[in-house]
Amino acid sequence: YQRRVRDPTFVHTNMSAVADDLVSFVADFELSLSRAELDFASVFNYIWIGSAAIFLFFMQTGYLMLAAGGSQRENMQNVMFNMIVALCVGSFWFWATGYGFALGDPSNPFIGEKKFALVDAIGADNRDYMVHWGYSQIAVVVGCAGLLERGKTLAFVVLATSLGMFGYPVVAHWLWSTSGWLSPDNSDAPLIALDYAGGGVAHVVGGTAALVATALLGGRRAVMRRRHAAARGTVRQPHISTAHDGDAVMHFIGGLALWVGTCGVGQARRPSAATNRAIAALVSPNMALSAALAGAVAALFAARSKPRHKARFLTNGTVAGLAAGAAGAPFMQPYAAAAVGVLGGAVFC
Repeated sequence: YQRRVRDPTFVHTNMSAVADDLVSFVADFELSLSRAELDFASVFNYIWIGSAAIFLFFMQTGYLMLAAGGSQRENMQNVMFNMIVALCVGSFWFWATGYGFALGDPSNPFIGEKKFALVDAIGADNRDYMVHWGYSQIAVVVGCAGLLERGKTLAFVVLATSLGMFGYPVVAHWLWSTSGWLSPDNSDAPLIALDYAGGGVAHVVGGTAALVATALLGGRRAVMRRRHAAARGTVRQPHISTAHDGDAVMHFIGGLALWVGTCGVGQARRPSAATNRAIAALVSPNMALSAALAGAVAALFAARSKPRHKARFLTNGTVAGLAAGAAGAPFMQPYAAAAVGVLGGAVFC
């Protein structure tokens, strides 16, 4: 023992070994910590995107309540049935072909070519599928709104099939894939279109389909008058009683559900929460401002013109503000979002 203490070579050798062991331990600990951080970030991103899918599914409830509440009471059950059928059909076709057409990268700038029915899909595809499924069904229900109280169930099936299988996926591929000709993620894209929360991909696609359906079928009141006239065996245009109008409370709650869902889902369209903090921080206040200012414009218009259904008019105004601010929510300051809401409300009125 005394020899070991007095021998400096022995002490130096053992201290060097201890130091080497300590350095190796610290390096291993740092490596384990970095791996744990990566694993946590991956798990949190799955939770981040999963929350968006939940909000999107909740928005379907808002759309259904909005549609049923704005229909005649005698048609509310039929409206709900047709809209849910459309959701089921649209969901099937988006799984079968829609996701492949939308995000089947790598592919050409116009349409996707892979991952149909989620074949050869990896974990990230299964995660992102739910979000894009939700956006596709927004396009479906918005488009089917042009058939409410006018179209038969078969018409809802045909429109849901076309939007879920081809209509929404193609436009989503243009703007949101890595190879679309309008995508900011495509370095070779000739043009760039920014759409963060589906203002063009979902709302414009569905709204265009609804506009075409309405133009072909005519307004709901005109169609109802023709049906009543045919049932009575006369060609005159009878007055439609307002005693059987839809449920204003259901319509109002549906609008609020859309407001909550839109503010929540817009934060999580991107797959990484950590790298999109600034975007996530702007989306909710901007969406809320757009809806609030559009609703305020609709309320002022309702106070002056006194429409028969003030509550529904106000609710539809807020929904118009949500659609107007969806595309550019993270790319503008709050004052710009307020201006967009005012313009959206004015266009609606």
